[in-house]
Amino acid sequence: MENKSVIVNSSNNISMPVIGFGTATFPFARSETTKEAIVEAIKLGYRHFDTAAVYQTEQPLGDAISEAISLGLIKSRAQLFVTSKLWCTQSHHHLVLPAITKTLKLEYLDLYLIHWPIAMKPGEYLDFKKEDLVGMDFKCVWESMEECQNLGLTKSIGVSNFSSKKLQTLLATAKIPPALNQVEMNPVWQQKKLRKFCQENGILITAYSPLGGNKEGTWRTNRVMDSDVLKQIANSKGKTIAQSFNKERMKQNIDILDWSLSSEELEMIDQIPQQKGNPAISFISNQGPFKSVEDLWDELRSSISSSCNNEIKAMPLVGMGTSSYPPTNMEKAKSTIVEAIKVGKDVKSLPVERELIEALDIKSVWEGMEECKRLGLTRDIGVSNFTCQMLHHLLSIAKIHPALNQVEMSPIWQQKKLREFCNEKGIHITAYSPLGAFGTQWGDNSVIECDVLQEIANSKGKTTAQIALRWVYEQGVSLVAKSYNKERMRTNLDIFDWSLTHEESHKIAQIPQRKTVTFASILGPHDLVLDIDQQL
Repeated sequence: MENKSVIVNSSNNISMPVIGFGTATFPFARSETTKEAIVEAIKLGYRHFDTAAVYQTEQPLGDAISEAISLGLIKSRAQLFVTSKLWCTQSHHHLVLPAITKTLKLEYLDLYLIHWPIAMKPGEYLDFKKEDLVGMDFKCVWESMEECQNLGLTKSIGVSNFSSKKLQTLLATAKIPPALNQVEMNPVWQQKKLRKFCQENGILITAYSPLGGNKEGTWRTNRVMDSDVLKQIANSKGKTIAQSFNKERMKQNIDILDWSLSSEELEMIDQIPQQKGNPAISFISNQGPFKSVEDLWDELRSSISSSCNNEIKAMPLVGMGTSSYPPTNMEKAKSTIVEAIKVGKDVKSLPVERELIEALDIKSVWEGMEECKRLGLTRDIGVSNFTCQMLHHLLSIAKIHPALNQVEMSPIWQQKKLREFCNEKGIHITAYSPLGAFGTQWGDNSVIECDVLQEIANSKGKTTAQIALRWVYEQGVSLVAKSYNKERMRTNLDIFDWSLTHEESHKIAQIPQRKTVTFASILGPHDLVLDIDQQL
Protein backbone atom coordinates (compact mmCIF):
# COMPACT_ATOMS: atom_id res chain seq x y z
CA MET A 1 0.00 0.00 0.00
CA GLU A 2 1.45 3.36 -1.05
CA ASN A 3 1.94 5.80 1.81
CA LYS A 4 0.44 9.18 0.86
CA SER A 5 2.33 12.40 1.57
CA VAL A 6 1.57 15.96 2.64
CA ILE A 7 3.59 19.12 2.01
CA VAL A 8 5.54 20.15 5.12
CA ASN A 9 7.54 23.08 3.74
CA SER A 10 5.83 24.78 0.82
CA SER A 11 8.81 27.05 0.07
CA ASN A 12 11.01 24.03 -0.62
CA ASN A 13 8.16 21.70 -1.69
CA ILE A 14 9.19 19.21 1.02
CA SER A 15 6.69 16.39 1.47
CA MET A 16 6.25 14.04 4.43
CA PRO A 17 4.61 10.58 4.30
CA VAL A 18 1.30 10.76 6.15
CA ILE A 19 1.89 7.61 8.22
CA GLY A 20 5.09 7.56 10.22
CA PHE A 21 6.73 4.81 12.25
CA GLY A 22 7.21 5.82 15.89
CA THR A 23 10.20 4.54 17.83
CA ALA A 24 9.31 5.61 21.39
CA THR A 25 8.77 2.73 23.82
CA PHE A 26 8.71 2.88 27.61
CA PRO A 27 10.41 1.01 29.09
CA PHE A 28 13.05 1.33 26.36
CA ALA A 29 13.41 -1.54 23.89
CA ARG A 30 16.78 -3.14 23.17
CA SER A 31 18.70 -1.40 20.37
CA GLU A 32 18.77 -4.57 18.29
CA THR A 33 15.00 -5.02 18.67
CA THR A 34 14.42 -1.44 17.55
CA LYS A 35 16.75 -1.79 14.57
CA GLU A 36 15.09 -5.02 13.41
CA ALA A 37 11.63 -3.45 13.71
CA ILE A 38 12.68 -0.43 11.63
CA VAL A 39 14.21 -2.62 8.90
CA GLU A 40 10.97 -4.63 8.80
CA ALA A 41 8.97 -1.39 8.60
CA ILE A 42 11.03 -0.24 5.61
CA LYS A 43 10.33 -3.59 3.90
CA LEU A 44 6.59 -3.02 4.42
CA GLY A 45 6.67 0.45 2.91
CA TYR A 46 7.16 2.87 5.81
CA ARG A 47 9.23 5.86 4.73
CA HIS A 48 8.68 8.26 7.63
CA PHE A 49 10.46 7.58 10.95
CA ASP A 50 10.08 9.52 14.18
CA THR A 51 12.83 9.49 16.80
CA ALA A 52 14.22 11.69 19.58
CA ALA A 53 17.23 11.90 21.84
CA VAL A 54 15.14 10.93 24.87
CA TYR A 55 13.80 7.77 23.17
CA GLN A 56 17.35 6.38 22.88
CA THR A 57 16.45 5.20 19.35
CA GLU A 58 18.52 7.58 17.22
CA GLN A 59 21.47 5.19 16.93
CA PRO A 60 19.33 2.09 16.13
CA LEU A 61 17.49 4.13 13.49
CA GLY A 62 20.75 5.21 11.90
CA ASP A 63 21.98 1.61 11.91
CA ALA A 64 18.69 0.38 10.41
CA ILE A 65 18.90 2.91 7.58
CA SER A 66 22.43 1.77 6.76
CA GLU A 67 21.30 -1.88 6.76
CA ALA A 68 18.25 -1.11 4.60
CA ILE A 69 20.50 0.54 2.00
CA SER A 70 22.95 -2.39 2.04
CA LEU A 71 20.04 -4.84 1.60
CA GLY A 72 18.72 -2.87 -1.35
CA LEU A 73 15.42 -2.03 0.37
CA ILE A 74 16.04 1.65 -0.42
CA LYS A 75 18.57 3.26 -2.72
CA SER A 76 19.57 6.10 -0.43
CA ARG A 77 18.81 8.03 2.74
CA ALA A 78 16.93 10.55 0.55
CA GLN A 79 14.03 8.11 0.18
CA LEU A 80 13.23 8.40 3.88
CA PHE A 81 11.75 11.20 5.96
CA VAL A 82 13.40 11.38 9.39
CA THR A 83 12.11 13.47 12.29
CA SER A 84 14.03 13.99 15.53
CA LYS A 85 13.58 16.24 18.53
CA LEU A 86 15.58 18.57 20.74
CA TRP A 87 15.40 17.35 24.34
CA CYS A 88 14.74 19.73 27.23
CA THR A 89 18.33 19.66 28.57
CA GLN A 90 19.51 21.04 25.21
CA SER A 91 16.70 23.61 24.89
CA HIS A 92 19.12 26.49 25.39
CA HIS A 93 20.36 28.90 22.73
CA HIS A 94 23.97 27.68 22.78
CA LEU A 95 23.15 23.94 22.90
CA VAL A 96 20.81 23.53 19.92
CA LEU A 97 23.49 23.27 17.21
CA PRO A 98 25.65 20.79 19.19
CA ALA A 99 22.55 18.67 19.82
CA ILE A 100 21.50 18.37 16.17
CA THR A 101 25.02 17.59 14.97
CA LYS A 102 25.11 14.70 17.44
CA THR A 103 21.72 13.39 16.31
CA LEU A 104 21.85 10.24 14.16
CA LYS A 105 25.18 11.16 12.58
CA LEU A 106 23.19 11.66 9.35
CA GLU A 107 24.02 14.33 6.80
CA TYR A 108 20.73 16.07 7.54
CA LEU A 109 17.30 15.69 9.16
CA ASP A 110 14.05 16.25 7.33
CA LEU A 111 12.37 17.73 10.37
CA TYR A 112 13.74 18.88 13.73
CA LEU A 113 11.34 19.67 16.57
CA ILE A 114 11.52 21.30 19.99
CA HIS A 115 10.29 18.34 22.04
CA TRP A 116 8.54 20.25 24.87
CA PRO A 117 7.89 23.94 25.61
CA ILE A 118 10.09 23.69 28.69
CA ALA A 119 13.82 23.55 29.38
CA MET A 120 15.92 21.78 31.97
CA LYS A 121 19.30 22.53 33.42
CA PRO A 122 21.95 21.49 30.86
CA GLY A 123 23.46 18.05 31.23
CA GLU A 124 23.52 14.47 29.97
CA TYR A 125 20.61 12.90 31.83
CA LEU A 126 17.12 11.53 31.22
CA ASP A 127 15.78 11.20 34.76
CA PHE A 128 15.20 14.64 36.19
CA LYS A 129 14.08 16.29 39.40
CA LYS A 130 11.60 19.11 39.83
CA GLU A 131 14.42 21.54 40.56
CA ASP A 132 15.92 20.78 37.11
CA LEU A 133 12.93 22.41 35.36
CA VAL A 134 13.52 25.93 34.04
CA GLY A 135 11.71 28.25 31.68
CA MET A 136 12.56 28.19 27.99
CA ASP A 137 13.59 31.35 26.16
CA PHE A 138 11.38 30.68 23.14
CA LYS A 139 12.85 33.51 21.06
CA CYS A 140 16.51 32.56 21.54
CA VAL A 141 15.99 28.81 21.20
CA TRP A 142 13.91 29.28 18.06
CA GLU A 143 16.63 31.51 16.56
CA SER A 144 19.01 28.56 16.99
CA MET A 145 16.46 26.23 15.38
CA GLU A 146 16.23 28.65 12.44
CA GLU A 147 20.02 28.57 12.22
CA CYS A 148 19.87 24.76 11.94
CA GLN A 149 17.59 25.10 8.91
CA ASN A 150 19.65 27.91 7.36
CA LEU A 151 22.79 25.74 7.65
CA GLY A 152 21.04 22.81 5.95
CA LEU A 153 21.24 20.57 9.03
CA THR A 154 17.47 20.09 8.79
CA LYS A 155 15.09 20.80 5.93
CA SER A 156 12.28 21.98 8.20
CA ILE A 157 11.79 22.93 11.84
CA GLY A 158 8.82 22.65 14.16
CA VAL A 159 7.63 22.01 17.68
CA SER A 160 5.97 19.33 19.78
CA ASN A 161 3.43 19.58 22.61
CA PHE A 162 2.81 23.28 21.99
CA SER A 163 -0.60 24.77 22.80
CA SER A 164 -2.27 27.44 20.66
CA LYS A 165 -1.14 30.11 23.13
CA LYS A 166 2.49 28.99 23.06
CA LEU A 167 2.42 28.83 19.27
CA GLN A 168 1.12 32.41 19.24
CA THR A 169 4.09 33.49 21.36
CA LEU A 170 6.49 31.72 19.02
CA LEU A 171 4.89 33.08 15.84
CA ALA A 172 5.17 36.64 17.17
CA THR A 173 9.00 36.57 16.91
CA ALA A 174 9.79 33.76 14.45
CA LYS A 175 11.45 34.58 11.12
CA ILE A 176 10.78 31.02 9.97
CA PRO A 177 7.40 29.86 11.29
CA PRO A 178 7.18 26.29 12.62
CA ALA A 179 6.24 23.89 9.84
CA LEU A 180 4.63 21.37 12.18
CA ASN A 181 3.37 20.73 15.71
CA GLN A 182 3.53 17.13 16.93
CA VAL A 183 0.93 16.52 19.65
CA GLU A 184 -1.07 13.77 21.29
CA MET A 185 -4.19 13.20 19.19
CA ASN A 186 -6.60 10.30 18.82
CA PRO A 187 -10.36 9.61 18.98
CA VAL A 188 -10.40 10.12 22.76
CA TRP A 189 -8.32 13.34 22.60
CA GLN A 190 -9.35 15.04 19.38
CA GLN A 191 -7.67 18.47 19.78
CA LYS A 192 -10.34 20.37 17.82
CA LYS A 193 -9.33 23.83 19.04
CA LEU A 194 -5.63 23.26 18.40
CA ARG A 195 -6.27 21.75 14.96
CA LYS A 196 -8.29 24.79 13.95
CA PHE A 197 -5.57 27.18 15.16
CA CYS A 198 -2.81 25.31 13.34
CA GLN A 199 -4.82 25.14 10.13
CA GLU A 200 -5.47 28.89 10.24
CA ASN A 201 -1.74 29.54 10.71
CA GLY A 202 -0.41 27.10 8.14
CA ILE A 203 1.06 24.72 10.72
CA LEU A 204 0.77 21.02 9.95
CA ILE A 205 -0.12 18.63 12.80
CA THR A 206 1.40 15.22 13.35
CA ALA A 207 -0.50 13.06 15.83
CA TYR A 208 1.47 10.96 18.26
CA SER A 209 -0.18 8.19 20.27
CA PRO A 210 -3.04 7.90 17.71
CA LEU A 211 -3.78 4.51 19.29
CA GLY A 212 -3.59 5.90 22.83
CA GLY A 213 -1.17 4.70 25.47
CA ASN A 214 -0.62 1.07 26.34
CA LYS A 215 -1.33 -0.79 29.54
CA GLU A 216 2.31 -1.73 30.00
CA GLY A 217 3.59 1.79 29.34
CA THR A 218 3.74 4.91 31.45
CA TRP A 219 0.11 5.88 30.91
CA ARG A 220 -1.36 2.56 32.14
CA THR A 221 -4.28 3.00 29.76
CA ASN A 222 -5.62 1.77 26.46
CA ARG A 223 -8.74 3.92 26.11
CA VAL A 224 -8.54 4.06 22.31
CA MET A 225 -8.23 0.32 21.76
CA ASP A 226 -10.86 -0.36 24.44
CA SER A 227 -13.40 2.09 23.01
CA ASP A 228 -16.76 0.40 22.38
CA VAL A 229 -17.56 2.95 19.66
CA LEU A 230 -14.39 2.14 17.72
CA LYS A 231 -14.89 -1.60 18.22
CA GLN A 232 -18.43 -1.34 16.86
CA ILE A 233 -17.27 0.54 13.75
CA ALA A 234 -14.32 -1.81 13.25
CA ASN A 235 -16.57 -4.87 13.36
CA SER A 236 -19.02 -3.35 10.89
CA LYS A 237 -16.23 -2.55 8.40
CA GLY A 238 -14.13 -5.68 8.90
CA LYS A 239 -11.16 -3.61 10.10
CA THR A 240 -9.03 -3.51 13.24
CA ILE A 241 -9.40 -0.68 15.75
CA ALA A 242 -5.81 0.40 15.15
CA GLN A 243 -5.77 0.65 11.54
CA SER A 244 4.06 -1.53 16.38
CA PHE A 245 7.05 -3.61 16.71
CA ASN A 246 4.66 -6.38 15.50
CA LYS A 247 4.98 -7.18 11.77
CA GLU A 248 1.30 -7.87 11.14
CA ARG A 249 0.18 -4.74 12.99
CA MET A 250 2.70 -2.64 11.04
CA LYS A 251 1.04 -3.88 7.85
CA GLN A 252 -2.47 -3.18 9.16
CA ASN A 253 -1.51 0.30 10.39
CA ILE A 254 -0.43 1.40 6.91
CA ASP A 255 -3.45 -0.20 5.20
CA ILE A 256 -5.88 2.66 5.87
CA LEU A 257 -5.68 4.79 2.75
CA ASP A 258 -8.06 3.05 0.31
CA TRP A 259 -11.26 3.27 2.34
CA SER A 260 -13.05 5.88 4.47
CA LEU A 261 -15.40 6.35 7.41
CA SER A 262 -19.02 7.27 6.76
CA SER A 263 -20.51 10.53 8.07
CA GLU A 264 -22.48 8.51 10.65
CA GLU A 265 -19.30 6.80 11.87
CA LEU A 266 -17.50 10.13 12.10
CA GLU A 267 -20.39 11.51 14.15
CA MET A 268 -20.20 8.53 16.52
CA ILE A 269 -16.46 9.09 17.02
CA ASP A 270 -17.06 12.81 17.50
CA GLN A 271 -19.22 12.01 20.53
CA ILE A 272 -16.57 9.93 22.33
CA PRO A 273 -15.84 11.47 25.78
CA GLN A 274 -12.51 13.29 25.70
CA GLN A 275 -9.62 12.66 28.06
CA LYS A 276 -5.96 13.45 27.60
CA GLY A 277 -3.74 10.41 27.97
CA ASN A 278 -0.48 12.18 28.81
CA PRO A 279 -0.91 15.35 30.91
CA ALA A 280 2.89 15.35 31.47
CA ILE A 281 2.55 15.90 35.19
CA SER A 282 6.28 15.34 35.68
CA PHE A 283 6.80 18.83 34.23
CA ILE A 284 4.56 20.47 36.85
CA SER A 285 6.26 22.04 39.85
CA ASN A 286 5.68 24.99 42.16
CA GLN A 287 9.35 25.85 41.64
CA GLY A 288 9.29 25.43 37.84
CA PRO A 289 7.88 27.49 34.96
CA PHE A 290 4.61 25.52 34.90
CA LYS A 291 2.91 25.35 38.27
CA SER A 292 -0.25 23.66 37.04
CA VAL A 293 -1.57 21.55 34.18
CA GLU A 294 -3.36 24.66 32.90
CA ASP A 295 -0.06 26.54 32.66
CA LEU A 296 1.53 23.78 30.60
CA TRP A 297 -1.33 23.05 28.22
CA ASP A 298 -3.24 26.36 28.36
CA GLU A 299 -6.41 24.30 28.73
CA LEU A 300 -9.06 24.17 31.39
CA ARG A 301 -8.20 21.61 34.04
CA SER A 302 -11.50 19.77 33.62
CA SER A 303 -10.91 19.32 29.89
CA ILE A 304 -7.57 17.61 30.47
CA SER A 305 -8.06 15.15 33.31
CA SER A 306 -9.55 14.66 36.74
CA SER A 307 -6.46 15.94 38.51
CA CYS A 308 -7.55 18.84 40.65
CA ASN A 309 -4.62 20.44 42.38
CA ASN A 310 -1.47 22.24 41.43
CA GLU A 311 0.75 19.44 42.71
CA ILE A 312 -1.28 17.08 40.48
CA LYS A 313 -2.18 14.43 42.99
CA ALA A 314 -4.82 12.75 40.84
CA MET A 315 -8.26 12.41 42.38
CA PRO A 316 -9.83 9.00 41.66
CA LEU A 317 -12.90 9.43 39.46
CA VAL A 318 -15.08 7.27 41.70
CA GLY A 319 -15.07 8.01 45.43
CA MET A 320 -16.71 6.34 48.41
CA GLY A 321 -19.34 8.58 50.03
CA THR A 322 -19.85 8.32 53.79
CA SER A 323 -22.96 10.44 54.37
CA SER A 324 -26.19 8.76 55.44
CA TYR A 325 -29.37 10.18 56.95
CA PRO A 326 -30.23 9.36 59.62
CA PRO A 327 -26.55 8.88 60.58
CA THR A 328 -25.33 5.30 60.83
CA ASN A 329 -23.46 4.12 63.91
CA MET A 330 -19.73 4.87 63.92
CA GLU A 331 -18.58 1.24 64.04
CA LYS A 332 -20.61 0.34 60.97
CA ALA A 333 -19.26 3.36 59.09
CA LYS A 334 -15.68 2.46 60.04
CA SER A 335 -16.03 -1.18 58.97
CA THR A 336 -17.61 -0.11 55.68
CA ILE A 337 -14.77 2.27 54.88
CA VAL A 338 -12.23 -0.47 55.60
CA GLU A 339 -14.14 -2.78 53.26
CA ALA A 340 -14.24 -0.07 50.57
CA ILE A 341 -10.47 0.34 50.75
CA LYS A 342 -10.08 -3.43 50.32
CA VAL A 343 -12.29 -3.30 47.23
CA GLY A 344 -10.28 -0.42 45.85
CA LYS A 345 -12.11 2.82 46.55
CA ASP A 346 -10.65 6.03 47.89
CA VAL A 347 -12.62 7.52 50.75
CA LYS A 348 -14.36 10.81 50.03
CA SER A 349 -16.15 12.38 52.96
CA LEU A 350 -18.65 15.21 52.82
CA PRO A 351 -19.35 16.37 56.39
CA VAL A 352 -21.91 19.18 56.75
CA GLU A 353 -21.32 21.50 59.72
CA ARG A 354 -24.53 23.25 60.86
CA GLU A 355 -25.17 25.08 64.11
CA LEU A 356 -26.96 28.30 63.20
CA ILE A 357 -28.40 29.06 59.79
CA GLU A 358 -27.18 32.44 58.64
CA ALA A 359 -25.92 34.10 55.49
CA LEU A 360 -22.38 33.21 54.43
CA ASP A 361 -19.79 35.98 54.13
CA ILE A 362 -18.23 34.42 51.04
CA LYS A 363 -15.32 36.87 50.81
CA SER A 364 -14.14 36.44 54.41
CA VAL A 365 -14.68 32.69 54.51
CA TRP A 366 -12.86 32.20 51.20
CA GLU A 367 -9.92 34.22 52.49
CA GLY A 368 -9.80 31.74 55.37
CA MET A 369 -9.88 28.86 52.88
CA GLU A 370 -7.04 30.43 50.89
CA GLU A 371 -5.03 30.73 54.10
CA CYS A 372 -5.54 26.99 54.70
CA LYS A 373 -3.96 26.27 51.35
CA ARG A 374 -1.08 28.69 51.83
CA LEU A 375 -0.28 27.04 55.17
CA GLY A 376 -0.19 23.63 53.50
CA LEU A 377 -3.15 22.34 55.49
CA THR A 378 -4.86 21.30 52.25
CA ARG A 379 -3.55 20.71 48.76
CA ASP A 380 -6.54 22.44 47.20
CA ILE A 381 -9.73 24.25 48.06
CA GLY A 382 -13.16 24.25 46.50
CA VAL A 383 -16.87 24.53 47.15
CA SER A 384 -19.99 22.40 47.24
CA ASN A 385 -23.57 23.16 46.20
CA PHE A 386 -22.56 26.46 44.56
CA THR A 387 -24.63 27.77 41.65
CA CYS A 388 -23.24 29.61 38.62
CA GLN A 389 -24.22 32.91 40.24
CA MET A 390 -22.52 32.03 43.52
CA LEU A 391 -19.38 30.90 41.69
CA HIS A 392 -19.35 34.05 39.59
CA HIS A 393 -19.41 36.14 42.76
CA LEU A 394 -16.68 34.03 44.38
CA LEU A 395 -14.43 34.23 41.31
CA SER A 396 -14.69 38.03 41.31
CA ILE A 397 -13.02 38.29 44.73
CA ALA A 398 -10.91 35.10 44.97
CA LYS A 399 -7.11 35.20 44.80
CA ILE A 400 -7.03 31.39 44.53
CA HIS A 401 -9.84 30.06 42.39
CA PRO A 402 -11.88 27.07 43.59
CA ALA A 403 -10.52 23.85 42.13
CA LEU A 404 -13.78 21.95 42.41
CA ASN A 405 -17.53 22.25 42.96
CA GLN A 406 -19.23 19.20 44.45
CA VAL A 407 -22.91 19.14 43.49
CA GLU A 408 -25.84 16.80 43.08
CA MET A 409 -25.71 15.31 39.59
CA SER A 410 -27.31 12.24 38.07
CA PRO A 411 -29.21 11.27 34.91
CA ILE A 412 -32.34 12.83 36.41
CA TRP A 413 -30.54 16.05 37.47
CA GLN A 414 -27.95 16.60 34.75
CA GLN A 415 -26.76 20.13 35.61
CA LYS A 416 -25.97 21.08 31.99
CA LYS A 417 -25.81 24.83 32.58
CA LEU A 418 -23.60 24.47 35.67
CA ARG A 419 -21.30 22.00 33.92
CA GLU A 420 -20.81 24.40 31.02
CA PHE A 421 -20.04 27.28 33.37
CA CYS A 422 -17.54 25.27 35.42
CA ASN A 423 -15.87 23.95 32.28
CA GLU A 424 -15.40 27.51 30.99
CA LYS A 425 -13.92 28.62 34.33
CA GLY A 426 -11.62 25.63 34.87
CA ILE A 427 -13.55 24.32 37.86
CA HIS A 428 -13.80 20.54 38.13
CA ILE A 429 -17.13 19.01 39.15
CA THR A 430 -17.62 16.08 41.49
CA ALA A 431 -21.10 14.57 41.41
CA TYR A 432 -22.72 13.47 44.65
CA SER A 433 -25.92 11.39 44.73
CA PRO A 434 -25.23 10.04 41.20
CA LEU A 435 -27.65 7.20 42.06
CA GLY A 436 -30.21 9.52 43.64
CA ALA A 437 -30.84 9.80 47.36
CA PHE A 438 -32.35 6.45 48.29
CA GLY A 439 -31.91 5.64 51.99
CA THR A 440 -32.01 9.25 53.14
CA GLN A 441 -34.77 11.01 55.03
CA TRP A 442 -35.43 13.36 52.09
CA GLY A 443 -34.83 11.15 49.05
CA ASP A 444 -36.29 8.47 46.85
CA ASN A 445 -35.16 5.83 44.38
CA SER A 446 -36.01 7.72 41.18
CA VAL A 447 -32.64 7.13 39.49
CA ILE A 448 -32.57 3.36 40.03
CA GLU A 449 -36.27 3.09 39.15
CA CYS A 450 -35.91 5.12 35.94
CA ASP A 451 -37.38 3.13 33.01
CA VAL A 452 -34.89 4.56 30.50
CA LEU A 453 -31.89 3.52 32.59
CA GLN A 454 -33.38 0.09 33.31
CA GLU A 455 -33.95 -0.51 29.59
CA ILE A 456 -30.36 0.40 28.72
CA ALA A 457 -29.05 -1.71 31.61
CA ASN A 458 -30.98 -4.78 30.42
CA SER A 459 -29.73 -4.38 26.85
CA LYS A 460 -26.08 -4.12 27.97
CA GLY A 461 -26.14 -6.72 30.73
CA LYS A 462 -25.29 -4.09 33.35
CA THR A 463 -26.98 -2.86 36.51
CA THR A 464 -29.05 0.31 36.44
CA ALA A 465 -26.58 1.85 38.89
CA GLN A 466 -23.69 1.13 36.53
CA ILE A 467 -25.52 2.85 33.66
CA ALA A 468 -26.14 5.93 35.83
CA LEU A 469 -22.53 6.04 37.05
CA ARG A 470 -21.13 5.51 33.55
CA TRP A 471 -23.27 8.37 32.22
CA VAL A 472 -21.98 10.69 34.96
CA TYR A 473 -18.38 9.63 34.23
CA GLU A 474 -18.83 10.27 30.50
CA GLN A 475 -19.74 13.89 31.24
CA GLY A 476 -16.11 14.47 32.27
CA VAL A 477 -16.73 14.74 35.99
CA SER A 478 -15.71 12.65 38.99
CA LEU A 479 -18.30 11.13 41.29
CA VAL A 480 -18.98 9.99 44.84
CA ALA A 481 -21.15 6.89 45.16
CA LYS A 482 -22.32 5.59 48.55
CA SER A 483 -23.06 1.97 49.30
CA TYR A 484 -22.63 -0.15 52.42
CA ASN A 485 -23.06 -3.31 50.36
CA LYS A 486 -19.80 -5.08 49.42
CA GLU A 487 -21.04 -6.36 46.04
CA ARG A 488 -22.42 -2.96 45.03
CA MET A 489 -19.12 -1.34 46.03
CA ARG A 490 -17.43 -3.64 43.52
CA THR A 491 -19.91 -3.09 40.68
CA ASN A 492 -19.81 0.69 41.21
CA LEU A 493 -16.13 0.58 40.22
CA ASP A 494 -16.75 -1.63 37.19
CA ILE A 495 -17.68 1.17 34.76
CA PHE A 496 -14.44 1.96 32.93
CA ASP A 497 -14.02 -0.76 30.27
CA TRP A 498 -17.21 -0.10 28.32
CA SER A 499 -19.20 2.92 27.19
CA LEU A 500 -22.67 4.14 26.29
CA THR A 501 -23.59 4.43 22.63
CA HIS A 502 -24.57 7.73 21.06
CA GLU A 503 -28.20 6.56 20.96
CA GLU A 504 -28.14 5.55 24.64
CA SER A 505 -26.64 8.89 25.66
CA HIS A 506 -29.32 10.67 23.63
CA LYS A 507 -32.06 8.72 25.42
CA ILE A 508 -30.62 9.68 28.80
CA ALA A 509 -30.42 13.32 27.73
CA GLN A 510 -34.22 13.27 27.23
CA ILE A 511 -35.04 12.09 30.78
CA PRO A 512 -37.30 14.62 32.59
CA GLN A 513 -35.23 16.55 35.12
CA ARG A 514 -35.98 16.69 38.83
CA LYS A 515 -33.73 17.68 41.71
CA THR A 516 -33.59 15.14 44.55
CA VAL A 517 -31.62 16.92 47.27
CA THR A 518 -33.16 19.99 48.93
CA PHE A 519 -31.71 21.75 51.94
CA ALA A 520 -35.12 22.63 53.32
CA SER A 521 -35.83 18.94 53.79
CA ILE A 522 -32.64 18.63 55.87
CA LEU A 523 -32.37 21.95 57.68
CA GLY A 524 -36.01 23.06 57.84
CA PRO A 525 -38.14 25.48 55.77
CA HIS A 526 -36.27 28.65 56.77
CA ASP A 527 -36.37 31.61 54.37
CA LEU A 528 -32.62 31.56 53.68
CA VAL A 529 -32.62 27.81 53.06
CA LEU A 530 -35.62 28.01 50.73
CA ASP A 531 -33.88 30.79 48.80
CA ILE A 532 -30.80 28.60 48.28
CA ASP A 533 -32.97 25.69 47.14
CA GLN A 534 -34.66 27.95 44.60
CA GLN A 535 -31.28 28.99 43.15
CA LEU A 536 -30.12 25.38 42.94
